[in-house]
This record gives sequence, C-alpha cells and structure tokens, in this order.
Amino acid sequence: MTTRQHAGSASFRTVVMLRRGERDKLNALASQDGVSVGEIVRRAIGAYDPTDNDALLASAIESMSSTLRQTIVQVHEARASVAETRAQLREHALDEVANGNR
Repeated sequence: MTTRQHAGSASFRTVVMLRRGERDKLNALASQDGVSVGEIVRRAIGAYDPTDNDALLASAIESMSSTLRQTIVQVHEARASVAETRAQLREHALDEVANGNR
C-alpha cells in the first residue's frame, strides 16, 4: 500500500473491483462534477450511513401507504360514479321504451 500526503492527512491507495457498468457510472459522475473518480468515491463514503436506510425505508413505506389509501378512495369514488351513471342510463332507456321512442 502506498501512502502520500494530501491536505494534511495521509491518503491510501485502495483497489476496488467494479463491474463495467459501475465503472462507467463512476467515470460519468466524475466527469459531470469535474472531479476525480477518487473524489466521487470519497464523497460516497462520507455520505454513507446505514442507519439512514431505515429512516428512508420507513418514509418510503409511509408515502406509498398514503398514496395507496388515496388511490383506493379514488377508485371507490369512480366506481360509485360509474354505477350512478349506469343507473341513470338504465332509467333513461326504460323511459324511452315506456314512451314508445324505441
């Protein structure tokens, strides 16, 4: 392992095996931000917090549950509206038959 000084702290070379797509994405991210691949990796390591996953997952589940509840209400309302429209059409058809218009 080689060590070099960087901004007052030691830096270490680390070899990481990546799939081609991961390497391509890493290169693209570095290019977009105008920084080195190493900087993208350092940023990712700095941002990684496994406890955040639990909070994020809980938030996503709550959001999906809320959306599902709203969707169910909307489906019930739509079905009621369709049933009401069908009843009105049936009444109209019966009126037409009773009045001899059919």
